Amino acid sequence: MHYTGMMALELPGRITWAPYLVVASVVLGISFGAAALYFAARRDDWANALLATVLFALAILFMHFTGMGAVLVVPDPTRMAGAGSLSPASLSLVIACATAVILGISLVAALGDRQSKSKLRQQKILLDTALENMSQGLCMFDAEGRILLFNERYAKMLGLPAASLKGTSLLDVIKRRKAAGEIADDPQEFFARVIAAAWEGTSHTRIIETSAKRALRIVEQPMREGGWVATLEDITDWREAQAQISYMAHHDALTGLANRTQLVEKLEKVLAVLPLKGGSVAMHFIDLDRFKKVNDTLGHDGGDFLLKTVAERLCSVTRVDDVVARLGGDEFVVIQTGVNSKDRAEDFARRLIAAVTAPMKLREQSIVATVSVGVALAPADGHDPERLLKSADLALYRAKADGRNCIRFFLPSMDAELHARSTLERLIRDAVLHDRFVLHFQSLFEMSERRLIGFEALIRLPAEDGTLIPPLVFIPVAEDLGLIDRIGAWVLREACRTAATWPEHLTVAVNLSPAQFLAGSISGIVAAALKEAGLAAHRLELEITETLLLGNSEAIMAELQTLKAMGVAIVMDDFGIGYSSLSYLWRFPFDKIKIDRSFMQGFEGSARDAKTVVKTIIALGRELNMRVTVEGVETATQAAFLDKVDGDQGQGFFFGRPVPASEVAANILADFQKTHPAPPSANAPEGRPRVVKSSAARAHSG
Repeated sequence: MHYTGMMALELPGRITWAPYLVVASVVLGISFGAAALYFAARRDDWANALLATVLFALAILFMHFTGMGAVLVVPDPTRMAGAGSLSPASLSLVIACATAVILGISLVAALGDRQSKSKLRQQKILLDTALENMSQGLCMFDAEGRILLFNERYAKMLGLPAASLKGTSLLDVIKRRKAAGEIADDPQEFFARVIAAAWEGTSHTRIIETSAKRALRIVEQPMREGGWVATLEDITDWREAQAQISYMAHHDALTGLANRTQLVEKLEKVLAVLPLKGGSVAMHFIDLDRFKKVNDTLGHDGGDFLLKTVAERLCSVTRVDDVVARLGGDEFVVIQTGVNSKDRAEDFARRLIAAVTAPMKLREQSIVATVSVGVALAPADGHDPERLLKSADLALYRAKADGRNCIRFFLPSMDAELHARSTLERLIRDAVLHDRFVLHFQSLFEMSERRLIGFEALIRLPAEDGTLIPPLVFIPVAEDLGLIDRIGAWVLREACRTAATWPEHLTVAVNLSPAQFLAGSISGIVAAALKEAGLAAHRLELEITETLLLGNSEAIMAELQTLKAMGVAIVMDDFGIGYSSLSYLWRFPFDKIKIDRSFMQGFEGSARDAKTVVKTIIALGRELNMRVTVEGVETATQAAFLDKVDGDQGQGFFFGRPVPASEVAANILADFQKTHPAPPSANAPEGRPRVVKSSAARAHSG
């Protein structure tokens, strides 16, 4: 700019130059200008800005004044300024305006540059903040694998000082990690694979282990301009969480044994190779007998202790190839491999039982548990896990039905039993849901007068073909289903409703199950049934067995006292077949004792013994001021015996079979006609008595 301007001057002479000064001005301008640019770009602070400004001013001054010193004007009369030349004042104004324009443009450029630098500085701060607060480590490499940018997290994850990574090649980083024993690969080969993947433009993911036992996942993403960006993520906690989730999905939380999912998976593998290996696999389905009682007695801590101890003992008996699993609750399964005979499976089952049933100590208290075992053999009893489990479960069900604490093997006939059981369960649930049970009533007679005094309500379950299923068949199943309390409540309501339509001197007897007492306040249910039916409390007899009193006797006794205070009669049923009935007779003032039907059934064969026991119980009841009812009276001989020993009441086929509620009225009418013979009528044919019906009898005779 300087020398071009000098050449534009119009002077009355020629301009010549001193070459060495021209060169000096150019060199000085370039040198000081370059130094000014260096300090301006090095760091954005006031010191560097001031130093750059001074150097740039010196560059201009040295270049201008040195250049002016190189000018030599030689006068030449032939060259005169033209008439159109500007006057000095005009020239000064033009120069001033041009200078002002240049300064304005420079100011605008400076302000724009400062604003751009401010935005860049803010963006850099944001970028640095984002990089340093990332949960992942980040590093940017150029095409040759040199580090261009990284955050502190990246250096920390690799366990390297940040200062040592600046400008470092990835190859050097790999060599350091190789020296630390964190990678086993050759550094050159490892680096070559990374570079090749970057040049191919494909992302790559790998997992490495650090010397601090941390797992890092590296994702390398190629950049469009060459090079790649690598992100490091610490997945140690995630991997541990995944391992824990996987463990929980395949193991029982309490015992640490395999759960059903893992059992099925392992069983599938065992059964898959069974055709090649030959032999059999035995599944032992184990159930703790009466575990609920242990849980209720010792609490959940005691129950957990028992389950964990059983698990440990089962594992102590099994081999490495065997599988021990807990299916939930108190059910365990042991898979015995390499079985070559049924006897070997039975011997193994006995060893399992012996291990589990050995006494165990909890807080100075000895616990003895018994188990029931159902065994199924593959492939004979099932080719897949579900079928084998079903077969073993059926065998276990038979073991529990046979009295528990025993071993039973699966038999094909058990399938039919299972189908019958499933059908019965469905019938029971449907009957409970839609009130499809029916009541039959069996008459109860006063022996001295052969007079009808009431009925006992007996529940029946209608089958699909219209036949009636007796309670001895479906009541145990209903108890297993936990429905007996609802069934018992229905029987109470229905019996009271029916009895309310009978003559007022007749009573109705209803059997109560221990489960009804455990389910809640039985006295409240009884009171509601009486109120709903409008039946007087003294007309209801509640029959219980000594099994009820073997439980929480204090609470049950209090409930029985409440019922007795309501005016309801309490009867001990099935008396004589237990081992502790006598101890309850003086603890609770029963209104009546019912002698079990088994004494009458054995009346003919064991004549003297049965007669003696019955006679003794009748005498005991009389001394305790309790009425005595004898069940199962089926013959005239038995009835005559009861007359002879002054029996109070009799019940059985001799007096009448159970009949539906619709036929009870006929029994009541027959008894009324027998006890109230009609006087002869003047209009009636001779020899035919006239029948006189009471209002109650007329109401039920239809």
